[in-house]
Amino acid sequence: MMLVINFSLIGAFYSIAPIIPLFAEEIHGQEQANLAVGIFIVPVIIFRPISGYLSDRYGYKFIGLISVGLMVLSFVGYALVETGDQMVLCRVFHGIAYGMSIPPVSGYLTRIVPATRSAEGHSYFSAVGNLGMTLLSGTSLYMADHGQLMLVFFAGIGLTSLAFILLAFVRRVEVVVHETGEISAVGLEEHMKMRDVIKVILPFASIMASVTVYTAAVTTYIQPFSKEIGLEGHDWMYLMVNSIVIMFARMLIGKKVDRSERLLFVTISLGCFAVGVICLSMGNGPFFFYLAAIANGLGLSCLTACVFSLAIQFVPESRKALASAIFYTIYDFGACLSALGGVMGETFGYRLTWLLMSPCFAVAYVLAFRHLRRTPPPLVESKHHIEKTKIEA
Repeated sequence: MMLVINFSLIGAFYSIAPIIPLFAEEIHGQEQANLAVGIFIVPVIIFRPISGYLSDRYGYKFIGLISVGLMVLSFVGYALVETGDQMVLCRVFHGIAYGMSIPPVSGYLTRIVPATRSAEGHSYFSAVGNLGMTLLSGTSLYMADHGQLMLVFFAGIGLTSLAFILLAFVRRVEVVVHETGEISAVGLEEHMKMRDVIKVILPFASIMASVTVYTAAVTTYIQPFSKEIGLEGHDWMYLMVNSIVIMFARMLIGKKVDRSERLLFVTISLGCFAVGVICLSMGNGPFFFYLAAIANGLGLSCLTACVFSLAIQFVPESRKALASAIFYTIYDFGACLSALGGVMGETFGYRLTWLLMSPCFAVAYVLAFRHLRRTPPPLVESKHHIEKTKIEA
């Protein structure tokens, strides 16, 4: 049930993200297009930690129902927008709702999946989200190209309403589900202070934020970029290919990450991103266009699976939702900076823009090398803690 909820929320979000430039043109609000893309992340950053704190305090289900209800209203708002200013206001409201909806959902996941399978569990969860991203981003671009923007908004209303109904039937998490003999948070205080949670999460989230500057910019501005290189109409197919690769790669990679050195996967990830940047910046024709979609999808799959699952296991159960919220809040700073991709693309052209964004990967690798190279896989770490505890007992 939580997988369907995640599919609905992520799918609804990605049905809107790639069509903002087209939507702005239709309502004659081109001047507000970049503002609408960038301002969305501001309320997300503000309200996501608040939602995480409230979810840990008052329950995932209660906060989740409130936030998903706001998501439904935000899509109703999109259907009623008539001017650029109204579009910006609707994006702010949508940002509040979306920011509040993710912590209770992801927090619920971290409470029911054991630490030794955290990367695998998160990979399946993310894969379902990527299925929503695949279907809805591509479908919304196809509808927008054929003048059916209103259908996109109605689909968003339907998906978020479905998530709300399903969430109403989700059972409350009273206890944490563990595998036999597993010890998930040895030595951690049950009530870790917020500043300590931030200190633990910051380096891992910064890795993702650095890469997201590039990945979010490509996703958001793929439509004008495809026009620039003479592949107009291929934008929705790029998103389809990219999302399908992410979905299947995450399911295959999850188990291996739980049993392997994470720095290896980060290295593979950034190598894939390098291929993607080269293809988008220097390649010509559909072959290199779709090769970039595959390479970027593989890069994101390898990176996300190992970074998030590792960060979350270093906080106690009573701070899982807050930790998840902080992780994605920092992560979203990268998405906020992706609005620079639109400005740079209009100024220098999108081909050069992707090259100018490549230093983001160097920053991510430096952070990963510093914080991941000495970290054992969760399976090894858990066994070590179990043996240590048996000896002490």
